Amino acid sequence: MSLLTKINKILLVIITITVFFFLVGIAYAYFTADIIGAEIDKTITMNSGEMDIVFNGGDGITASNIEPSYEPFASKEFTVAGTSAITTAVMRYEITLIIDENTFTEGAISYTLTSTNTANNGSIVNSILDRTGIGTNDIVLGNGKFLGETNSATHTYVLDVYFYETGENQFEDMNKTFKAHVGIENYLDPCLTENCLNNHIISLADNSLETGVYDENGYRYEGIDPNNYVTFNNETWRIIGVFDDYTHGITGENLVKLIKADSIGNYAWDSGSVNNWNTSSLKTYLNGDYYTSINQASKSLIENVTWKLGGHSTDDATANIFYPAERGTNVYSGRPTTGEGYIGLMYPSDYGYAVLEATCARTTNLSSYNTSGCYDQSWLYLGSGIIEWLITPKSGTSEDAFRFLNSGTPCKCSASDTFRVRPSVYLKSSITAISGDGTAESPYVLSE
Repeated sequence: MSLLTKINKILLVIITITVFFFLVGIAYAYFTADIIGAEIDKTITMNSGEMDIVFNGGDGITASNIEPSYEPFASKEFTVAGTSAITTAVMRYEITLIIDENTFTEGAISYTLTSTNTANNGSIVNSILDRTGIGTNDIVLGNGKFLGETNSATHTYVLDVYFYETGENQFEDMNKTFKAHVGIENYLDPCLTENCLNNHIISLADNSLETGVYDENGYRYEGIDPNNYVTFNNETWRIIGVFDDYTHGITGENLVKLIKADSIGNYAWDSGSVNNWNTSSLKTYLNGDYYTSINQASKSLIENVTWKLGGHSTDDATANIFYPAERGTNVYSGRPTTGEGYIGLMYPSDYGYAVLEATCARTTNLSSYNTSGCYDQSWLYLGSGIIEWLITPKSGTSEDAFRFLNSGTPCKCSASDTFRVRPSVYLKSSITAISGDGTAESPYVLSE
C-alpha cells in the first residue's frame, strides 16, 4: 500500500470521527424539555394559622434544547413560611412533584431536593440528595410542619432536575417533552384517621408480658423477645419504644425509636479519641455514608432530631439514674449536651429498661447486669463475645465513652477503640404500620 493511500485512509477515519461527533452535537440540540405550569404563590389558611408559599423566580422554569449533562438543566427554589399565634399549633404541609407530561424514557429525567429548616422550627421534608428517576406518576416528596407560636418561620427548598449524562447512547430521548410543577397543600394529620405506630404502641402499654410494652420513662418494649420487629431499609430493625420531646427535642411529638437488629460492623466512636459526639468519626459516618446507603423510602420516614448527650461519671448507676443524666448537662469541659442528626446510638438507659423489672430490679446498677435475670432476659443483649458502643460519653474524661461488654454490663473506654455499632433512628410521628403484627415472622411494615 502506497504512503498516499495510507494517508488518505487516516484522513478518512479522522473526518468520519469528526463528523460523527458533530452529528451527535446536532442531535442533542434537538432534545427539548420544559418545567412549566401551575405553581403559583399562595397562602394556606387553617384554624391554627397560615402558611405562605413563595416560588422564587416566577411561576415556573422553562428549559429547551437541553443536552445530557452532569449539571441540572432546571432548578426551582421555593419557601414555605408558617405563622401562628397559638402555642400548641401544628401546621402540616405536603410537597408533591406533579407530572403534567413526560415522554422521556423511565428515569431519564431525575431530581434532587435540598431542604433547609431556615427558622429551625418544626420539621422539613427530608433532603433527597441521591438523584431519583422520574416516571409518569406524581411524586410525593414528603411532608413538613410548623409547631407552636411563630411569625413567618421559613422552610426553604431547592428542587434540581437533571437529564443526566450516562456516557451511553441517549438518542432514544430525542424530541421528548417533560412538563411538571410543584404542588404544596395542607396535610392532615394521618393519626386523626389512622392508628399511627406511636399511638398503637402507647395503646399496648399495659405493663404485661402479653404486649411487652411498659410505661417507664417512655413506652418501652421489655423482656427477652417482645413483638417489636419492623422492616426498615429492607432489613430487620426493632422498636426500643415511644418517647416524648424530653428525649428527642421535637416539641409536642411522640416518636418511635428504632435500633437495627444486628451490627453494621466494628467502628471507633471517634478515631481521634475525643468524646465529643458532634465531631466524632462515628457520627460523621452514620449521618454521612451510612445515611446515604439507606433507601429513599426509608429515609423519608426518619425524623431529624436532637440527640441528648449528657454524660455520667461511672457505670455504677441504675437505669433510673442514667436516664436523666443522659438528658442533663454533666459533661466534660467544653463538650456539647445536645446534637442534631438523623442517626445515633442507643443510651445506657435504653439497655437498662429493656429487661423486665420482675427479673432484674430497677435498683440494680447496670454494672451488675451480668447476673442471671438481667442480661439474659434483655432483647437488646446481642450475646457473649459482643461489645457494643453507646452514644453517652463519660463526663469525667476527655476521651472515654460508654459501651456494653459481652457480659451485659456497661463500661467506659477510649473512644478510639473499635466495637460493634447498631444504628438507631427516630421515626416521624405520622408513620403508620400498614401490615404485620410485630412478630419476627410478621414484622411491622411502615408507611409515611
